Amino acid sequence: MKHAILTLLLLVVLTSAYSQTRSTKEISGTITYLNEPLKDVNITIKGTSKGTKTDDKGDYSLQVNVGDILEYSHVSYTTVAVMIEDITSTLNIELQEKDNQLDEVLVTATKDENFHEVM
Repeated sequence: MKHAILTLLLLVVLTSAYSQTRSTKEISGTITYLNEPLKDVNITIKGTSKGTKTDDKGDYSLQVNVGDILEYSHVSYTTVAVMIEDITSTLNIELQEKDNQLDEVLVTATKDENFHEVM
């Protein structure tokens, strides 16, 4: 009888601990660049197809689980990844501009047999 009660108590504690680590919650916030809101920033839960986009004011909200990783991405800005903790409810993110400069340019030319120089 003592073993059954101990086993039941252990099962309750483990189930409670697991449910706390995978609890669902809403995360919301505003995405900005130089203190200006950014629209159409993609916010996705890494490893899933779940996500959302920011509105015209840079605001978003999304249902996530504790332990999920949110990825904030936009064509012109560096991607940011943030892990959701049990105390997280608001994530305001300031994105940084990507360095889209080319390191080098390679130009190739071919001889055109139909090209005749006119003098």
